[in-house]
Amino acid sequence: MSTETLPTRSSVEAAAAYLEDGFAVIPVPKGKKSPKIKGWQTLKLSKHDVAKYFGKSDNVGVLLGKKASWLVDVDLDADEAVAAADAFLPKTKWIHGRGRKPASHWFYRAKGAKTRRFKDPHGDCLVELRSTGHQTLVPPSIHPSGDRYDWNKEGSPSRVSTSELTHAVARLAACALVARTWPKKGDRHNCALALAGMLLRAGWSTKEAEHFLGTAAKIAGDQEQKKRIAVVHDTKKKLKKSKPVTGRLTLTKIFGEEVVKLIIDWLEITPHPAKPTDGAPSGRRDVNLTAIRLLEIDQPQQRHVVEVKAEAAGKTRTFGVSPAVLKTPKRLAGVVADRTGEMLNDDDPLLFGLRDQIPSIPRVHAVSRLGWTPQRDAFMYGKKALRTARQHEKLIFRPEEVR
Repeated sequence: MSTETLPTRSSVEAAAAYLEDGFAVIPVPKGKKSPKIKGWQTLKLSKHDVAKYFGKSDNVGVLLGKKASWLVDVDLDADEAVAAADAFLPKTKWIHGRGRKPASHWFYRAKGAKTRRFKDPHGDCLVELRSTGHQTLVPPSIHPSGDRYDWNKEGSPSRVSTSELTHAVARLAACALVARTWPKKGDRHNCALALAGMLLRAGWSTKEAEHFLGTAAKIAGDQEQKKRIAVVHDTKKKLKKSKPVTGRLTLTKIFGEEVVKLIIDWLEITPHPAKPTDGAPSGRRDVNLTAIRLLEIDQPQQRHVVEVKAEAAGKTRTFGVSPAVLKTPKRLAGVVADRTGEMLNDDDPLLFGLRDQIPSIPRVHAVSRLGWTPQRDAFMYGKKALRTARQHEKLIFRPEEVR
């Protein structure tokens, strides 16, 4: 549909053109955003009805959602959301806005999409995914402020999956909120470090975290955007070396609890592993260790090595320890923690739960910090004993839930 001349057309002509291209149109009074006609959600007009329902200068709305072939509108209310749109939203060729807020409505076809509003802690809407039960004004309509709606892209709405679109809108909203709350000065470096730590621990790739953090810093007007992005790589290196990094606790001190809760919710970051209803540790997050076999290695003072297999959330890694280590719980704890710690720092979504259980804990202390109490010849977990004297028994670490 060519909309180049729509701003000079009458509302009747524009509505007829939208109908011809398969859009369901709704008459809206001039200068208003909401229809006055009753039952507009089920109104089905033909080109012969347009002149009857539309005045020459009325606004034109298009129906959204299920009864409109799943046309949906990403309504970017906040300036930060408009600025972040290109960085997060899927490409589409049907975008419009108005004088003071161009390119603030991005349209898609997304079957099954539901309406969702993203508000900051003060109740101000950042972005809204609009679907069934809603309509959106289109050119040549006039906003209540007096601005005229104009097209930025005049092609057709892109077809996207609902999951892709809702995921993109949620990340956009979170980025807009971060940008809106970004420190004016002083805490910017600490803020970037904490945000990077939280995202990387949640399983984000370095590239994803750099993109998110860099976009937020840019929108916030941070002049040291490159430095903010660089902390992601530095934080990743620290995590790989099992060094402590800051995260959501530090971020809460900077942004406030309400802001961080919203960010975690929108990005679907689990604050803490869920505790099973029966009070038992979750089997999904167990670290299973099996002493496989005794190896002969021709090295001075280390001819006998026990090969151990570690399994965590579908990941497997083998490593060797001496029989003496197997007989010494504290030494075994260090070796196991180091080796499984490497697994926990992989960018694998299956490991999110495990990784989230031991934030900021040096891996060498992970086993004891997760609830195992070292005794002379065993680790105790509640009333259960993990004895390490026998080389071929299966050892199961079930870390207690971290609050």
